[in-house]
Amino acid sequence: MRAKTVVSLGACLVFALASLAFAQGDMNRGQGGSGKSDKMGKMGGKHDGMKMSAEVMDHKFMMDAAHANMAEMKMWDMVAQRATSPDVKSFAQMTAADHTKANAELAQIAQKMGMTLPTELDPHHRAVMDGMSKLSGMEFDMAYVKHQMAGHAMMVDMLMMYDKMGKNRDLEAYAEKMRPAVERHYDMVRQMDMKMHMAMMPMRGGR
Repeated sequence: MRAKTVVSLGACLVFALASLAFAQGDMNRGQGGSGKSDKMGKMGGKHDGMKMSAEVMDHKFMMDAAHANMAEMKMWDMVAQRATSPDVKSFAQMTAADHTKANAELAQIAQKMGMTLPTELDPHHRAVMDGMSKLSGMEFDMAYVKHQMAGHAMMVDMLMMYDKMGKNRDLEAYAEKMRPAVERHYDMVRQMDMKMHMAMMPMRGGR
């Protein structure tokens, strides 16, 4: 039936939000991954105004990592209630546990640096969660997998970038430690995406 083979507008919206974030990450990487803020842009004529300071880079990395960890932790509750795929539920439970542990380690580094991690989701992840909350069943599963693919691809890039450009040894060690797990998550969710598409092929052919 058509209802089984066409993703709803809500699912498309969630996928669009994830894709937009991925595209924005590509744009930032194209600018050397600096993610310059307006404040830095106003530094104008100074020689170091074109580069992100070590302190700003550390802060941005920690905030981005913490928001990503928090999103995975919060997403598990929604997956448990709305997903139908056993693979999706198992994956979400595993990533929630991994990111809970990762965030605890990040909090220790933040305390050592005299910084405080965020306790609320950032606007992007909040928008994704709001969109996902309107979905259920197969639509939820598909939107979740697309979001996870985009999110983990961005996180791999973020970890690689800090490992290459970062100056704080504790954060470098964190990035190096986290990267294999995030890459494993990305490979797993790609496999889920392919499995879902293969499962839907007979339904498409039967329309």
